Amino acid sequence: AQFAGVIQLQQSGAPQSVAAGSTFTVTLLWQALGTPATDYTSFVHLIGADGQQLIGSDHAPAGDRLPTRLWRANDQIVDQHLFSLPASASTGSYAVWVGLYESASGGSLRLPISDAAGNPSGDGVVQIGTITVSR
Repeated sequence: AQFAGVIQLQQSGAPQSVAAGSTFTVTLLWQALGTPATDYTSFVHLIGADGQQLIGSDHAPAGDRLPTRLWRANDQIVDQHLFSLPASASTGSYAVWVGLYESASGGSLRLPISDAAGNPSGDGVVQIGTITVSR
């Protein structure tokens, strides 16, 4: 998936199952296709079948060490989102959704998504898999 034609999600990794009360990491590999005009925040949200968010993580993809406005074409950034799942989390399957938004917008201006051919393919989020929560 390409975000605003300037950043591409190259790879993603997430566990297939986790136990309530445990910690886990979702890893994203971003590639700059050009120089972003501003700073962006990446997010990973786990969403249940009811559409409710179980847990989420939002942060700058490279932390404070390399804001997106300083990325150059072909830069690759490993972005890790660490989660601490509440022990009270409901069991079941949760979709893992990923996206980028303009940092100054506080999440309201998500970057549009297109496929490799440039065709619109999402409303600012892309599903990278599902995670099953168990006891």
